[in-house]
Amino acid sequence: MVQRGNRADVELVEDDEPSARVGATSDAGPGTGRRTARPGRRRLVLAAAAVVVVLVAAQVVSDARERAVLAGLRALPGVLAPVPDALDVRWRTPGDRLPLAVLGTGSALVGVRSTPAGTELAALDPATGADAWALPLTAPPAGARDALGTPVPWCSGSPAPPDALPERVACLATDAWQRDAGLVPQDVPATTSRLVLVDTADGSVVADHVVDAAPGVPATSLALLGDVAVLAHPVADGLLVRAVDATTGAARWTREAAGGSGATALRSTDGGVLVPAPDGLELVDASGTVLRRVPLPPDARADVLWQPDGTPRAVLDAGGPWYLVGRARDVVLPGPPVHVAVDDGRAGPLVLATSEHGLHAVDGTTGDERWAAPVPGVHRALVLRGRVHAVTEEGVTTYDARTGEVVWARERPATEVWGGSVMTDGRDLLVPVADASTGEVLRLDRLALPDGRVGGTVRVPPGLALVTTAGGLLTGWDLAGDGLVALG
Repeated sequence: MVQRGNRADVELVEDDEPSARVGATSDAGPGTGRRTARPGRRRLVLAAAAVVVVLVAAQVVSDARERAVLAGLRALPGVLAPVPDALDVRWRTPGDRLPLAVLGTGSALVGVRSTPAGTELAALDPATGADAWALPLTAPPAGARDALGTPVPWCSGSPAPPDALPERVACLATDAWQRDAGLVPQDVPATTSRLVLVDTADGSVVADHVVDAAPGVPATSLALLGDVAVLAHPVADGLLVRAVDATTGAARWTREAAGGSGATALRSTDGGVLVPAPDGLELVDASGTVLRRVPLPPDARADVLWQPDGTPRAVLDAGGPWYLVGRARDVVLPGPPVHVAVDDGRAGPLVLATSEHGLHAVDGTTGDERWAAPVPGVHRALVLRGRVHAVTEEGVTTYDARTGEVVWARERPATEVWGGSVMTDGRDLLVPVADASTGEVLRLDRLALPDGRVGGTVRVPPGLALVTTAGGLLTGWDLAGDGLVALG
């Protein structure tokens, strides 16, 4: 039998400190080496824990800051909500039910639709694709058996981003119509015009009144400046421009543009409207005050550049340089402006334009060129977090918005083509990729904004082309059914 003697508890200590080892000496005297190692070890542990806490706290702060930035970006016009890894069909609608986008500003889901009875202003419900409301605008004369239809009315809306409805839409409804005259249809000109003001929340008519300058002198175009509707009336010796209260129809002011440029379409820009004048154009505000005169070469053509927030800026094509018209001055561009789908403002007042030499970044305030890049064919851009993401048919190139230095570039594979618009959800660029032979969209590639790496793909339903955004939705075109498909 094994006898057990008196037992003693033994404390085993592992430590790398020399003073904790057997036989080590210590200045504190014999037998103290093991105790003096503990405070040093504890300090090391506490220091390591403090470092971990600091790193974790820094990461938490960084993550919170990134979430705040991302939330801010996703509140911008044109930025999508988070897109799932697989898209499903939410609804479909035939192409002949789609409203014609006549406003330029606001959601593409509101516009004018031609019907057998004439035309109507309509808005689609983004949740279902059904009509949210529809309002008849024009119709041929009653009993006209040879009527083919009526022309699309001129409409103008209050500025709105592309994912929202304009608060109000004003349309010119006239009695113009088209008759069947054999091989060539005959246009019957308007003799009278009505201003129809519509609340887009429910399609209700806010006002409907005749706005002829005189009997037989209808308005043919309009620009809505707040609660003022500016109307253009072609007359024998030029153009008569009138402003009325959009709600009451009361006259505000009248200007004659006798001997002007011959243009009859009014263009809104920078809070005013461009009115033809004998030596060019005049920029007039809602009160009728001439803000400035804009020289116009004889062959120049006026157009509108829509900003990401839905506000219009007039551009003039002078056959070489282009001019971005503003209240204080014009910004001269070396070529046509590039459509900027999203701009978070961090690059400042930046205007992008193209020429035979490539892409140009121009300061929108001073008109000075910041930088130029020899990349041809840029047709779309997104300006985010101090960078310009420029899209061509060949790929995407990202530049530092301040210097023009290339940050990253990604070329499109030769066997594929873009299958729609390059978009963003604030975290990635979403690039629709389609088969080069059929045009069918294969997927959406997620390109990371910082470096362009493919971070994943988004599956799309088969049989779609031209994936883009409309009214804040991801949409595609049904190749077989010839209609719009909403995705989600």
